[in-house]
Amino acid sequence: MGRPRTPLLSPERIAHAALEIVREQGDFTVAALAAHLGVRVSSLYNHVRSKSEIIQAIRRERMIPVLEGLRDEPDPRRLLELLIRDYYEFLSGVPQLIPLLIAEPIRQPEMIAYYDLIARSIARMGVPEEEVAAALGLLEGYVLGAAMDLLSEPFDRQDMDEAPHLRAAMDHRDGDPRRLRAFETGLAIALRGLAAATP
Repeated sequence: MGRPRTPLLSPERIAHAALEIVREQGDFTVAALAAHLGVRVSSLYNHVRSKSEIIQAIRRERMIPVLEGLRDEPDPRRLLELLIRDYYEFLSGVPQLIPLLIAEPIRQPEMIAYYDLIARSIARMGVPEEEVAAALGLLEGYVLGAAMDLLSEPFDRQDMDEAPHLRAAMDHRDGDPRRLRAFETGLAIALRGLAAATP
């Protein structure tokens, strides 16, 4: 019998399978991933060295095409907005992935380039160099928090009887299951804040 035209395993296929398990179960083990793919654990290790490397591959597979598509956008604010919006779109689809990503330092040159592009865009908006890291952390924290918020309801309706403003705000949010409108509004506020803070 000849070899299949498409290899049974590749880093990309492993990353996609791991993401499926995370979406369903909130985490994955290498053993569970091997079982999901119908291969031996040793076969996985021919393509990836560790769970950490698989998590890095998940991030890389999703973010690098975005980097390539937006690298030449000339307007720094528009570029920053598109990068942040796409990051949220990714994470809001699988918020269970966020704790795994947070636990992994960013090591790949491609992902360092991705964050360098964000830092460059912030700087080109006029943010002083000494404040760029804080601005980057603010934006990333906002995306992570907004996506994690999809996993639970922060307030019980019964507890908001004496909080009419909060109830009204939550009523608006609840009509948007992915909370995209709320995210877009918050992002616009953050970007306006960055622009207003520039000297």
